[in-house]
Amino acid sequence: MAFTLILLTFGTADYLLTRSTLRLPSPAGVTKQVGPDVLAAAESLGFTIAETTEQNLLPHVIPPGARSTFSAHVLLKDNDRAATIGWIDAPDVKSIFTALRKTLRLSFSDALEDLVDETQSQSGKPPRDVLSFRDPAIHPDRLLFVRIRERLYEFHVTAGQEREIDMLIDALTE
Repeated sequence: MAFTLILLTFGTADYLLTRSTLRLPSPAGVTKQVGPDVLAAAESLGFTIAETTEQNLLPHVIPPGARSTFSAHVLLKDNDRAATIGWIDAPDVKSIFTALRKTLRLSFSDALEDLVDETQSQSGKPPRDVLSFRDPAIHPDRLLFVRIRERLYEFHVTAGQEREIDMLIDALTE
């Protein structure tokens, strides 16, 4: 009886101190963190967003059923094109990124420059996989692919705009 009274006392004290802060896991398990709002992050850095008809490479390696979830826009800085950005959210972006790497490696020409293929880590931020290069046989701009959690980005970066796009990528790495 005394043990039950002690448990009730602790339970009541806990309720009064924490009120409705009791957090139970959802029945479906732990939910994954959704990526940041891409367009809001771009606008906060001074980019203007416009629609694009530019061809992207990611839709060619995305499973057909997921292609409709691919979003793409042009990022303008002072009314000039800074980059095209496209992205997809999917639980299998790691395998999509791997398929993209394999496909691109077969397409590289002798004019390939500035190849970066690495995983980057910053304290307090999630790791990101980065593939970046210039190859005029594939595209006239610097191509940059970044995987962060369950989102995969494709950037076509205009020469001279690399710093601004790197700042956006840092903002998207949350």
